[in-house]
Parts: sequence; structure tokens; C-alpha cells
Amino acid sequence: MGIFSRLKEWIMSKFSPQTIEKNLGVKLLDMGDMPELVQLWGRMYQGNPPWLSDKVTTLNLPTIICSDLAKKAIAELKVGASVNNGAKEDELAKEFLKEAVIPFLRSQVEYSLAMGGIVMRPWYDQKAGKVRIGWYTAEQIIPLDWDNKQLHGAILIDQRNVVSNGVTTYYTKLEAHQFQDDGAYTITTRFFKSSSSADLGTQMLSAGTVIKAWDGIDPDVIIYNLTAPLFVYMGTPWANNKLINNPTGCSIFKDAVQIIEELDRTWSTLNWEREGGEMRLFIDQSMLPSKLGDNGEIVYEIGDKADRRLYRKMDVAESGNALLEPWAPELRINDLLTKLKSDLSLACMACHLDPGAYVYDSDKGAVTATEVRSKNQQTYGTIVDIQVQMIQPAVEQIVDAVRSVQQLYGIEAFADDVSLGFDWGDSILVDSETERVNAQAEVASGLRSKLSYLMTYRGMTEEQARAELAQIKADSPAPVSMFA
Repeated sequence: MGIFSRLKEWIMSKFSPQTIEKNLGVKLLDMGDMPELVQLWGRMYQGNPPWLSDKVTTLNLPTIICSDLAKKAIAELKVGASVNNGAKEDELAKEFLKEAVIPFLRSQVEYSLAMGGIVMRPWYDQKAGKVRIGWYTAEQIIPLDWDNKQLHGAILIDQRNVVSNGVTTYYTKLEAHQFQDDGAYTITTRFFKSSSSADLGTQMLSAGTVIKAWDGIDPDVIIYNLTAPLFVYMGTPWANNKLINNPTGCSIFKDAVQIIEELDRTWSTLNWEREGGEMRLFIDQSMLPSKLGDNGEIVYEIGDKADRRLYRKMDVAESGNALLEPWAPELRINDLLTKLKSDLSLACMACHLDPGAYVYDSDKGAVTATEVRSKNQQTYGTIVDIQVQMIQPAVEQIVDAVRSVQQLYGIEAFADDVSLGFDWGDSILVDSETERVNAQAEVASGLRSKLSYLMTYRGMTEEQARAELAQIKADSPAPVSMFA
């Protein structure tokens, strides 16, 4: 059971709604089946779906998809920060993104794709004198309020465990963010101590003496004149069809659960067919080495592990078979491979990908295609959606949230007019050589300027490109006129 579900069950069993409002200043909303779905998606991503058994293993397709798409989405990402309409760089904002955001994006995008979304929460480290980012996965987020698909209030859950003298103690921090009717923004923090990760236990005044990162946290904070919450939710770009009009995101494999289960079962059957259909040699026990048992009886034994895999003992006197009887059944490998590849294609389509985005290799299992070329429009479009609709707005919003925290604590803040520039690169997504050749053809046909080509494919600034074109013109021999 995920911490999301545990918390919901704990609150609803221990407190009335009135008590919740009194102690936490929040009110839980009806989230339908979302907690259970987040738990399911998390288990699938971690390679532990509920259908696992001694007969069913997993191909780990959810993990493969999330990891691969996250890698492709930010593989070449570069973020610039400028002020005064791009006249100069905002070095403070640029350095912060470089140190505190960009290095963590790949893993956090992966978690978002798996479970629907993550939260970035800027906080001020008084000892270091700088703002840091706390990251929360979907199981650590309980939505409280939203408007126009934007999350404005939430409970953020942080649980740590401390081992002392062989005894594990769990410390949980609940941090409720919410705008009040008078416009005030409140942050209500409560600490709990328990002997079990599934139980919040007893409330503490503070846990800072045990968890150093929680030291100095004010349990009740009221802030005025905020226009956006002091956290940023980065949710997946597709609609939540599990809970209509809910602002929380859904897993990329939300509509592929059933087919992924079928894929795992087919995969398991294939493995069983291969192992169970291996050639066997049934051999009369009289041909095996023997020894005396504890009661003086003769015991026949097959040798090492390799021999036990090949040979099976039998008594010819009872069976009437030959002394050595081979057994080699006809395998259904080809039929199962055909179904496996079909299941894989269906799973890809259900995950907003082209059917050939992932293929089955008999030696490597499920592997990604080497490139997402222009013909794979669905996969390419999904990656662009992840970049432009999911990552970019979240990074832009976190800059604003960090600035608010900087201003609250009176430290050097980002400029008010800072703007971000995103360069996604994307050479890993498309065939860059083909694009370059096509661009050359466009220049030759007059559909593209030489200036544009140099800036795009030679990495020149406009000034450098104009200078290069001027030099090319100067170096070119003047045409000779026959009338000279």
C-alpha cells in the first residue's frame, strides 16, 4: 500500500472532517480511484505489478518506456536565462537551474511519466544561505485545491526512517499549502513519529533534532501578496480520463495496464515453453551411479546440475521402455513470439507511441528503436508534448516560485523580468543528417536562405553568418563579361 493510500485511510479513520480543518487547516477532497491507480502505476513501474506470481514474470515494459522517453526528452536540453528582453544573461537564475534543477530532471520526468506527476518545492536552507528544491512523487502528493486545471493547494508528505540500536523509527512531515478566502497563503506543517511506515503515529512539536533538514521549520506560516503557490506541479500532458476535470496527471501507461499484463503473461509462457520443452533423456536407473542408502537399500543418483537438467530417472522393469528414451516435444516458440510482438505493438499504441517504438529482440528482449525518425510521428509528437507542455512550463514556474522564496527571506533574487530560453537539441529524435541534406536542397531551390542555413546547421549567430556570406561573396571570382 502506497503512502498516499495509507494517509487517506489513516485520516479518515482517526479524524472527522471538522477535526481535520481544525488541526491541519485543510479539507480532503474526493479523489475517486486515483490513490489506488497511483499505487498500481507505481508498482508496475517498479517491476512489481499485482499479477506477478511463481508462474508470471514481467518484461518491465513500463520501466523501459518511462526511462527511455525521459532520456530522449532532455538528452540535449539547454536552458538559458536572460533579462532586459534578452539583452544580457541572468547569471544567478542560470546557475541555479544548472545546479538545482537540470541535473535532477531526467529522474523526475521519469517518475512523472510513471505515476502522473511530481511536485517541486523550493525551500530556504538557512545554514547554507541558499534556496534548494524538494522533490515529491505522486504518492507524496494529496491535492487540496485547483482552478482551471492548475493545482493551488496540496499536502506534501515526507517520511524518513532512523535506525538506533537495531530499532527503526519513522518520522513523517505533513506540509499543507493552501490559499485562504482572504488571499492569505498558509503553510501548515505537522510532524509525526511512529514505529511503522504504515502508521503516522503520534504528533510531535518538532522533529528537527532528529531530521536535520527539518530543523527550524515554522509549523504555521502565513504569507500575503502571493499570486502562485510555493510549489510547482509537473504533470503529464495528456488528459486525466480516470477522474474527469481533475488537475493531477496520469501515467503514460494508464490505458495500457490490461495489455501490459497480457504481455507479461505471454512473455512468461514463452519462457516456460522454452524451459519446459527442453530435450530430456529418460534413462533406466540401472545405468546410473548407485550407493547404499541409510537403510541398506540401493539408491540411484543423477550426477551434477547439468546432468539433472538433461536426464530423468525411470525404471524400465515397470515402464517397459527402452533403457534410454529421448523426449523432445515440438515447441510453440514462433506462435508465442508472434503474439508477444503483437502485444508489444498494442502496448506502444496505448502509451501514445508508434507501434514500432519498441521491438522484441530474441537476444535482448524489449528494446527501444535506435532513433525516433520523422516517420514515427506519434512517438515524436509525444516526446515534444512532454518537452513543451510538461517540462518547460514547470521549469518556468519554478523560477517564479524560487524568486518568491528569495524575496521572502531577503536574499539576492532573480530579476523580475527574467525569461528562459529552451534549446531541446533533439538530434537523438530525428535523423539530423537527413534534415541537413533537405535544408541544403531548400537553399538550392530558393525555399530557404543561406543565412538561415548557417545559423541553424553551423551554429552561427546572425552576425557571424552575415560575415561568412560576405566573405564567400568576396572570395568568389567576378563573372567575366564577353563584352568587356
